[in-house]
Amino acid sequence: MNKSLQETEYDGDPIVSLDALKLRIGSNNGTAEDDDLLILLDTARKVFERTANGKIVATRTFTQWQPCWKSYFAPVRLEVGPVLSITHVKYYDVDDVLQEVDTGDYASDLTGIPAYLWMLEGKEWPTLNAYRPRPVGITYTAGMATVPNDIKQAILLLAASAYYANQSAEDVPIPDGFQRLCNQHNTGLGGF
Repeated sequence: MNKSLQETEYDGDPIVSLDALKLRIGSNNGTAEDDDLLILLDTARKVFERTANGKIVATRTFTQWQPCWKSYFAPVRLEVGPVLSITHVKYYDVDDVLQEVDTGDYASDLTGIPAYLWMLEGKEWPTLNAYRPRPVGITYTAGMATVPNDIKQAILLLAASAYYANQSAEDVPIPDGFQRLCNQHNTGLGGF
């Protein structure tokens, strides 16, 4: 299925503190390199989320666009998680007008990864515009309320490794420990 995923940029506090990274790398440069270190932390978080196939650490909003409802009886799978809430389900109707599905017409299971969305008994998914490549848009919030320490350590490990590689002008190797931690949290979704 030809899906696409739009996400809002995360603009909250770093998942791992700047002070923790400074301690890890032995930084004594005061605040001179803070902006660069924050970029390393954010990049390491993004790499973790993608390497773990959609295990979202930093809470933000996603819109999943897809070509169909899957089927009338099969649930729609949300491609990243953990999903905290579904904001709305929209679609382009046969007249190419953006419509919203009534929240009382569908149900969801947000208890695991992947999360699912399905039409309630006696209800039917609306007919879609046949010319749009992705007429269905599901907007939801995904992320972790509390980030486990092993994920924080993985992010810290990769950010520190990138810092040292930048100091020596070498390519940044992915540390084995980082990859093992990502594997432990891999969602198996593969769509991110």
